[in-house]
Amino acid sequence: RLAWPDASPELLHRLTGRSDAEIEAALAELRATGQVWDLPGGRIGAHPGWTGAEDLKAGAGVLAEAAPPHSEARLRGLLAAEVGAEVIVVELRQVAAALIEEGRIPRALALLELGLDLLADIDATEAREAREDELLHSYVVSALRQESEPAMERALYELGRASGRTAPQQALATLVLGSLAARRREADRAQLLALRGQLDPHFLFN
Repeated sequence: RLAWPDASPELLHRLTGRSDAEIEAALAELRATGQVWDLPGGRIGAHPGWTGAEDLKAGAGVLAEAAPPHSEARLRGLLAAEVGAEVIVVELRQVAAALIEEGRIPRALALLELGLDLLADIDATEAREAREDELLHSYVVSALRQESEPAMERALYELGRASGRTAPQQALATLVLGSLAARRREADRAQLLALRGQLDPHFLFN
């Protein structure tokens, strides 16, 4: 139950140290009584149950340690365990990087926005600005890969509300502004060509 939605035989093996055969036998008994069931992707479903807040945090921390590094499962565990904001932000950026490589840009952007919101919980100014630079760099890379004006405009918004206003952030803003301007010039050119195509040639050459 604590491992939802990431419970799997592999995760249970890492958590308990039991053999695959032992885990499968236990799962078979639980399946027979309807306490667990199979889900897509090799995951195991279970009915939710009440767990005390402290037990939940402790269990989430154990799950985070057992989950693959830089995975969404590990990130969910760290968030539930309420570890320090900087630890979560560092892990979050790694997860976002993997999502970017997989082409899951909207998901990566959503996580990076969460990371930017968590920066307020990092007390040390130098550490906060360093993490902010890293997150915003990843955010701009993601936005530019989307190749859409709304994504670029959102990146400018995130850069505008940043607390650091550091040199790397200013360079990122210049990059996004340049990309946005170039995209708009290309769009204007395409629109002009389309309009010309609709005109009678008589009006173009006489």
